[in-house]
Amino acid sequence: MTQKSKIWFVAGLTGGLLICLVTVLLLYTTVLRPSTIAISELTTTAEYQGAAVQATQSIALTNTSVAPTSTLKPASSTSEPLEDETAPEAVTGNIVISAKYDTNCREGPDTQYPIMGHFIRGQSSEVHGTNSLQTWWYIKNPDNPDDYCWVWGETTFIEGDTGDVSVVPPPPPPPPGPDFDFAYHEFITCYGTDVVTFKVENTGDVNLESMTILVINTDTQQQLFWDTMSNKPFWPNYKDCGATWSYIEPGDVAYIGAPVITSGQLGDDGYARIKLCEEESLKGRCVENIAEFTIPYQ
Repeated sequence: MTQKSKIWFVAGLTGGLLICLVTVLLLYTTVLRPSTIAISELTTTAEYQGAAVQATQSIALTNTSVAPTSTLKPASSTSEPLEDETAPEAVTGNIVISAKYDTNCREGPDTQYPIMGHFIRGQSSEVHGTNSLQTWWYIKNPDNPDDYCWVWGETTFIEGDTGDVSVVPPPPPPPPGPDFDFAYHEFITCYGTDVVTFKVENTGDVNLESMTILVINTDTQQQLFWDTMSNKPFWPNYKDCGATWSYIEPGDVAYIGAPVITSGQLGDDGYARIKLCEEESLKGRCVENIAEFTIPYQ
């Protein structure tokens, strides 16, 4: 082969290679690259759809788990007002009242109401109401836990917040009838026996004609005296050492004596519970009262 022929051969080979290279580039650009992009897009779309399905499932599961909570919320909000409605009773139930002195528990918040029970010093009960001035307290009757009555605040101790105690309307005032004031007077000696005397004033509008009286040593709970019924209970004078009046009229003052054993009980506290009635033999309308005392040292 001549030198000229070699040159043409090399030139032709080079040209053929260039043509092949251009052809390959054109095929890559027009065929191979678009298919790659399509596959990539399909893969991305599949991943997106899979993620979307997972997200949807996650949301569904989340909604399923939240549903009970959202269902319970109304129940919770419904129960809260019920707790608020019962709160005053809970507060009231926590208020403890104790007797500072022996006192009466009456039908209404005033001494004109009849006595329903007795609140003895040291006893406790529950407050369930008050009058508008909070000077009287509506409590469970110490003598009958199924009933309620009123005690005067000055004779009691209160434990607890009374700000939320409900005001209880008082019952209608009772019609005029028997009533009296009853207080310890002093110890005297009658025929060698120690006698505790009490002063009685008829503050009602009818005669008082019969009596029963019980005297108790508060420290030992020992019964010191009990007169189950007397139709002539009144002493005109506390030093008379004997009852000579069978009744006392409205406005009258008289005395009642109870012989007691004081030996070994000096300094002990006691109380007397008395009931006076407008007719003989404890008939008609009756009123009870309590007076406390201390057995004196001699």
